[in-house]
Amino acid sequence: MNLQRAATDIPLQITSENASAERRITPSWTIAHLKTKLEPVTGIPPSAQQLSLKLPDQKDIAIEAEDEESLQVVRFPLQAYAEIYVTDSRPPSSRLHIPSASTVPKYTMPTSEYANRTDSVLAWKKTHQLGRFDPHGADAARARLEKGERETRERG
Repeated sequence: MNLQRAATDIPLQITSENASAERRITPSWTIAHLKTKLEPVTGIPPSAQQLSLKLPDQKDIAIEAEDEESLQVVRFPLQAYAEIYVTDSRPPSSRLHIPSASTVPKYTMPTSEYANRTDSVLAWKKTHQLGRFDPHGADAARARLEKGERETRERG
C-alpha cells in the first residue's frame, strides 16, 4: 500500500437508496473514475449516477461537470466523513429490484433433524467430545473457576 497516497485519501460516507458504506476517496480521481468506483457499492451504473455532496450546515453540492473524464473531485469541498448521496437516474422500471432479506422466506431445519445429521458441527463436537459433550468439561470449568477465585484471594 502506498502510504503517501493513503495519507491524502478522504473517508466519505457513500449512500444510496439501497446501500450505505464508508469509502476512502482519492481527491485526484476524476468524477468518472469516482462513479466507476461507486458502482460496486451502490449497484448503480456510472452513466445513471447523480452524485451530491452533503456537508454539515450547507446546501447539497452536485458533483457534476460537462467533462467528467477530466475534472478531478478535488475541485469540490470534500471533508472527512461527509456524505456522497448517489441517486439512480434510471426509470424505476429499468432498475434492479432487490427485495429486503427480511421478506425472503428462510428454511429452518428442525432441531431433531439437525441432531440426527452426521455432517454437522454438532456431530463433530459429539465425536470429539467438545463443549457440552466433554465428559470432563464440568470438572475443568469448576477447576478454572476455583483457580480464579484462589488467585483473587491471594492478591487481596
